[in-house]
Amino acid sequence: MKTNQLKKGASVMLRNGWKAELVDNMRGNTRLAKVYGDYTEIGSIYAHNIVKYKIGDDWHDDIVHTKSQKELIAFERWQTAAHLVSGENFAKQIWLAACEYKEAETKDLLRKIKRGKNE
Repeated sequence: MKTNQLKKGASVMLRNGWKAELVDNMRGNTRLAKVYGDYTEIGSIYAHNIVKYKIGDDWHDDIVHTKSQKELIAFERWQTAAHLVSGENFAKQIWLAACEYKEAETKDLLRKIKRGKNE
Protein backbone atom coordinates (compact mmCIF):
# COMPACT_ATOMS: atom_id res chain seq x y z
CA MET A 1 0.00 0.00 0.00
CA LYS A 2 1.25 3.48 -0.83
CA THR A 3 1.66 5.90 2.07
CA ASN A 4 -0.64 8.29 0.18
CA GLN A 5 -3.43 5.68 0.35
CA LEU A 6 -3.42 5.55 4.16
CA LYS A 7 -6.50 7.37 5.44
CA LYS A 8 -7.41 9.23 8.61
CA GLY A 9 -7.64 6.83 11.55
CA ALA A 10 -5.15 4.33 10.13
CA SER A 11 -2.79 2.79 12.68
CA VAL A 12 0.82 2.79 11.52
CA MET A 13 4.21 1.82 12.91
CA LEU A 14 7.13 4.17 12.49
CA ARG A 15 10.72 3.29 11.69
CA ASN A 16 11.73 3.87 15.34
CA GLY A 17 9.14 1.32 16.54
CA TRP A 18 6.57 3.81 17.85
CA LYS A 19 2.94 3.43 16.89
CA ALA A 20 0.84 6.28 15.52
CA GLU A 21 -2.66 7.04 14.31
CA LEU A 22 -3.04 9.24 11.25
CA VAL A 23 -5.27 12.25 11.87
CA ASP A 24 -5.37 13.65 8.31
CA ASN A 25 -6.06 12.51 4.76
CA MET A 26 -3.20 14.49 3.25
CA ARG A 27 -0.71 13.19 0.69
CA GLY A 28 2.99 13.81 0.32
CA ASN A 29 6.09 13.63 2.47
CA THR A 30 4.54 14.72 5.78
CA ARG A 31 1.43 13.52 7.58
CA LEU A 32 -0.30 14.63 10.76
CA ALA A 33 -0.44 11.88 13.36
CA LYS A 34 -1.06 11.10 17.00
CA VAL A 35 2.19 9.42 18.02
CA TYR A 36 2.35 7.02 20.96
CA GLY A 37 6.00 7.31 22.01
CA ASP A 38 7.54 8.37 25.30
CA TYR A 39 4.61 10.79 25.40
CA THR A 40 1.45 10.86 23.33
CA GLU A 41 1.58 13.85 21.01
CA ILE A 42 -0.03 15.06 17.81
CA GLY A 43 2.32 16.45 15.21
CA SER A 44 3.85 16.05 11.78
CA ILE A 45 5.64 12.85 10.84
CA TYR A 46 7.57 12.01 7.71
CA ALA A 47 5.73 9.53 5.50
CA HIS A 48 9.02 7.78 4.71
CA ASN A 49 9.20 6.75 8.39
CA ILE A 50 6.00 4.68 8.07
CA VAL A 51 7.02 1.03 7.80
CA LYS A 52 3.82 -0.88 8.67
CA TYR A 53 0.07 -0.32 8.79
CA LYS A 54 -2.64 -2.19 10.67
CA ILE A 55 -5.83 -3.69 9.30
CA GLY A 56 -7.94 -5.33 11.99
CA ASP A 57 -5.48 -7.14 14.27
CA ASP A 58 -2.85 -7.74 11.57
CA TRP A 59 0.19 -5.57 10.79
CA HIS A 60 1.20 -5.35 7.12
CA ASP A 61 4.66 -4.28 5.95
CA ASP A 62 3.97 -3.93 2.22
CA ILE A 63 4.37 -0.14 2.35
CA VAL A 64 5.34 1.45 -0.98
CA HIS A 65 7.19 4.76 -0.75
CA THR A 66 7.31 7.37 -3.49
CA LYS A 67 10.56 8.17 -5.28
CA SER A 68 11.11 11.31 -3.16
CA GLN A 69 10.40 9.35 0.04
CA LYS A 70 12.96 6.71 -0.99
CA GLU A 71 15.50 9.46 -1.61
CA LEU A 72 14.88 10.81 1.91
CA ILE A 73 15.39 7.32 3.36
CA ALA A 74 18.66 6.93 1.47
CA PHE A 75 19.82 10.38 2.59
CA GLU A 76 19.08 9.57 6.25
CA ARG A 77 20.99 6.28 5.92
CA TRP A 78 23.90 8.14 4.33
CA GLN A 79 23.94 10.64 7.22
CA THR A 80 23.95 7.83 9.76
CA ALA A 81 26.78 6.02 7.99
CA ALA A 82 28.79 9.22 7.69
CA HIS A 83 28.53 9.84 11.41
CA LEU A 84 29.32 6.28 12.46
CA VAL A 85 32.30 5.37 10.34
CA SER A 86 35.55 6.78 9.04
CA GLY A 87 38.51 5.70 6.89
CA GLU A 88 38.30 2.73 4.53
CA ASN A 89 34.96 1.57 5.84
CA PHE A 90 33.34 4.92 5.04
CA ALA A 91 32.59 4.19 1.37
CA LYS A 92 31.48 0.64 2.18
CA GLN A 93 29.02 1.86 4.78
CA ILE A 94 27.68 4.55 2.47
CA TRP A 95 27.29 1.98 -0.26
CA LEU A 96 25.36 -0.37 2.01
CA ALA A 97 23.20 2.46 3.33
CA ALA A 98 22.24 3.94 -0.03
CA CYS A 99 22.30 1.11 -2.59
CA GLU A 100 18.70 0.06 -2.07
CA TYR A 101 17.28 3.38 -3.28
CA LYS A 102 19.90 5.16 -5.43
CA GLU A 103 20.08 5.33 -9.19
CA ALA A 104 22.79 3.60 -11.24
CA GLU A 105 24.95 6.71 -11.61
CA THR A 106 25.08 7.17 -7.84
CA LYS A 107 26.08 3.54 -7.44
CA ASP A 108 28.91 4.06 -9.97
CA LEU A 109 30.14 7.10 -8.04
CA LEU A 110 30.13 5.16 -4.79
CA ARG A 111 32.10 2.33 -6.43
CA LYS A 112 34.74 4.87 -7.54
CA ILE A 113 34.94 6.28 -4.02
CA LYS A 114 35.29 2.78 -2.60
CA ARG A 115 38.23 2.11 -4.95
CA GLY A 116 39.80 5.44 -4.01
CA LYS A 117 39.21 7.17 -7.34
CA ASN A 118 37.67 10.44 -6.20
CA GLU A 119 37.12 11.79 -9.72
